[in-house]
Amino acid sequence: MTDNNETSIYRALVMLNLLCERQMSKDDLIEAFKKLDIELSRPTLNNYLEKIENGGFEINKLQKDNKTFYNIHKPSIRIQLSENEVKILQDIKKLLISQRDYNIIRVLMRVYFKIARCLDDEEVQAAITDFGYYSTINWNLVRELEKHCKNNALLEIDYIMPNEENRLFEIHTDNLKISNTNQRLYLRGLLKNSKKFSNIPVDRIFMVKTVLREHKRLKIYIKPLVYIVSKEAFKNTKPDSKEVLVEYKDNYAIIKSVVDDDFYILQRLLYFAPDVYYISNNRIKALYKQKLKDMKGYYGN
Repeated sequence: MTDNNETSIYRALVMLNLLCERQMSKDDLIEAFKKLDIELSRPTLNNYLEKIENGGFEINKLQKDNKTFYNIHKPSIRIQLSENEVKILQDIKKLLISQRDYNIIRVLMRVYFKIARCLDDEEVQAAITDFGYYSTINWNLVRELEKHCKNNALLEIDYIMPNEENRLFEIHTDNLKISNTNQRLYLRGLLKNSKKFSNIPVDRIFMVKTVLREHKRLKIYIKPLVYIVSKEAFKNTKPDSKEVLVEYKDNYAIIKSVVDDDFYILQRLLYFAPDVYYISNNRIKALYKQKLKDMKGYYGN
């Protein structure tokens, strides 16, 4: 995530959330941000504390064991937001949702709900806590699935079919991710008797019925996929851990990807469209062209 004004405000909001929960030293705050994959320097931390105080929040300071501990004076938390301030919060929400990182969205939802509890205006409360599709997600289920993905567990899940009937599936869990095209959250894994990974919409999973057994990660040889996109498009997109930049050549970026998931690959290629110039795998190329054709038919010219 780039270090811009929206990012700065988001991090200040996260710090506000942490300080509302308990007393924390600067070392505690830096460590808490590390768990969110955010490196925070002390000058930047001081800047965020100043932003919080300038926002009208009273920060308590307690000296203990030669350290200063901070927390928010909760009786002071009663706020009114101007129309412009509400717009800024909504813009931050829109920006961070577009990052397609469900962990960031989950943290932001917690922060916004805490802000909403400090407001008297019910319309503003409803507006800032409306996260659309992500408001429908069962986040307790997400936490449970995260645990199983870490263990690569074999699960029996109760799945709600499109016709609203429930059906049981066995799935060897791999990870959770948000789609690049429809921003839906998916559970990725191997279904029973399948050799290809599938993506199961989390909002369609009613519950984890049984943990059948734990697994070690499957070792599957994957032939690398090479594709070429414009240099500018690659530089302006969020890095992907499964991609390796081979080289920049003229105005192009040559990329190697090791992914055994057609869905994931197509999502990534569509993210670069229309700046994709070469795909090494003919099958993937055909799927990509068909997907573009389908999208053109759906959305029109």
